[in-house]
Amino acid sequence: MNAIRPLFSSKDVVLPELKTDYTEFGYVIGRGQGVERNMTRRLVDGVLPILGSTYIDEDIEYKSTAFATLEKSALTNRSNYGTDYLVANKFSAGYMFTNEQEESVNQRLEKETENVRIILIFTVVLVYLTS
Repeated sequence: MNAIRPLFSSKDVVLPELKTDYTEFGYVIGRGQGVERNMTRRLVDGVLPILGSTYIDEDIEYKSTAFATLEKSALTNRSNYGTDYLVANKFSAGYMFTNEQEESVNQRLEKETENVRIILIFTVVLVYLTS
């Protein structure tokens, strides 16, 4: 089984609705876990935050593409502003904020996540390798 798990955080990401200590989304492509690991992964065009993978299971090739985007608006130079550096620092290891900074960060975090949902787009294309 393959899994998608948030990694760019020094702590596990917890979603209360999942009732677990961490967040992980599992998925299976093809006939499931086999004895052979015949998968390659790559960044599309070598740099984009779009993950491509190819899995070959005998005479079937599974090509997947995955990326995150905004739910209700297109990613443009204006909408793709990144994460506030203090908000990002809150999720790194060893951050130390004063009470004032913590309050400021929490306000910035609330503003950043207000009315913005990030979704995962994931596609799989099957290619038959035999004629």
